[in-house]
Amino acid sequence: MRNVQSFIANISVPKTPEDLFWFMDEYGMYVLENFLDSWDEPGNWTVPRWAKIGDIVFFTHAVTAGQYLKAIRNRLKERKDSYTQEDFDRAMEFISDGLELHSEYGGKIFSVARVTGAPEYQKYDEPFYWHSSIYADIGDAFMLENPVDVSEFKSFLPIARQSSITPVIGSNFDRLREIIISHGNKVPSWFTEATAAPLPLSAINSENWLELCYEYRNRFFLEEQFRKFYADYLLRALSDDGRLYSECRIRKAGSPDSFADNVIALGGRYVVVEVKLNIKNDPSLTVQLTKYCNADSIFTGRDSRKAFPAGKTQRDSLLVIDTEALYLYRQGEEDLSLLLPLSDLKHKKEIPHLREKILRII
Repeated sequence: MRNVQSFIANISVPKTPEDLFWFMDEYGMYVLENFLDSWDEPGNWTVPRWAKIGDIVFFTHAVTAGQYLKAIRNRLKERKDSYTQEDFDRAMEFISDGLELHSEYGGKIFSVARVTGAPEYQKYDEPFYWHSSIYADIGDAFMLENPVDVSEFKSFLPIARQSSITPVIGSNFDRLREIIISHGNKVPSWFTEATAAPLPLSAINSENWLELCYEYRNRFFLEEQFRKFYADYLLRALSDDGRLYSECRIRKAGSPDSFADNVIALGGRYVVVEVKLNIKNDPSLTVQLTKYCNADSIFTGRDSRKAFPAGKTQRDSLLVIDTEALYLYRQGEEDLSLLLPLSDLKHKKEIPHLREKILRII
């Protein structure tokens, strides 16, 4: 697969006695054990917001996991009188099992897999220590017969300490893959054939943006990149006059001012447009979009010096674009309506047809 993104998923352990007991009694095992029990199809897993189907995941067990477990063991011993003998013994055994896992997998890449499902927001009430709300299905995994220690790549790819996710970008992917293969690990063809070559963003202009970004479009992992090199060009092409208004102030009586990403003129009316990387990652999106509907005033920028003519603003609906599709939102509806998957938009000559479709609907 061309232009894949990749990242390291760092599996850690509980960091407090309370979390340890929850994992012991409710989860039933360590997260690493859960992975090892179903390593070929790991299932739902935390991923970065910018992850896409086909992205490659390197699984490691945290270097610091052993330190956390030993610290918990010391705290339990200090407060031994607070626990029954049975609970204390079970905790000691659970910690011992965790330290044994760490001695084998700690600080090593031990498996590689692919993202097989689109990332989605999921909120759990359980005391998970990773604090992430973005999950995706992971599959096609293979275990490394010879795991790779982080000491072999930390000079060019240090593991993030404040996050369970470490992006592996551009040439770092090639270097890490080379190390894995050099250890004699058997790897599938999708791993050896993958490329992480970045798109030459400096080459994109108003003439070639659609052709250059067609395959790379859903590989942008920064919203600003997606705006600048794809969404802005598309919105200008759809508009009546080629103008694009940005960071437009929205004013409604009884509510604080809000700011929409863009406004364009379509068929003589000014339409609000919101730009996202992935609408599924934003659980409060419709709440945000509702703020833009039936506004008293929509201004041409962040300040309030000039407003669009009130009688020419689209009041009850707006457009939303992410790296997958263009959508329509109507006030009061819970879901967005799909207008066009962006994978169907391959040539600039197709944009007038898309424009006509939007005008018929709004």
